[in-house]
Amino acid sequence: MKFRSLILSLAALAPVSLTVAVAGESPVSSPTPAPVVSSAPVVAASGWFTGIQGSALWLEDMGYSTGTALGTVGLDASFDVGWGVTIPFGYRFDNGFSLGASVGYYTAGLDTVSVSLRGDKLGELGLDADGTAVPILLNASYSWQLSDALSFSLGAGAGVAWSEFDLDQIEDVDFDASVDGWDFSFQGFSSLNYSVNQTTELSLGYRYIQTETDADSIQGHNLEAGVIVRF
Repeated sequence: MKFRSLILSLAALAPVSLTVAVAGESPVSSPTPAPVVSSAPVVAASGWFTGIQGSALWLEDMGYSTGTALGTVGLDASFDVGWGVTIPFGYRFDNGFSLGASVGYYTAGLDTVSVSLRGDKLGELGLDADGTAVPILLNASYSWQLSDALSFSLGAGAGVAWSEFDLDQIEDVDFDASVDGWDFSFQGFSSLNYSVNQTTELSLGYRYIQTETDADSIQGHNLEAGVIVRF
């Protein structure tokens, strides 16, 4: 995105009392029906919602090449595992559809970059750099109810994202530089949800998010867990 299975409450049964006649041949009275306490489902209610989701982030490798007098120079970057936070909000309808938006913050570090010349790898450069993205997206999703408290959601969204790449050092030499900008971004997400009650829901899911920059596509895979509150 880890969750316990739902344990349904059982109806309580009152003991059945029998009245037997003490003298003569009095008939035995009919058993008194046992009262049944109904168990209310904990399906998440429709209405407005918000929440927070934390994630582990894996950014796909990024490559860049340019022509020089010596030939084509290529750079390939592999990011460290990063992290992210997403804040969704919106409205859920009775039929399972939800419309809303989300704001996220994702970041991952970069320690080395591979350098190649005319397709042959020359070596690696040590870096102190990191990439950050703040997507602001409009979303639509649908939830399938699996049981009274379990549901599965699938959705997608699109919007814009502010992204920044900071480069602080190259081979222990200070190199203070950064580039940033606003670009088109989109995402797809799914989650397994557990309703604690009609207003609180826990989720475990996957989110794919991509941002189209001038240089390359930033593609991220998130495993996330979070909580949604309805009101």
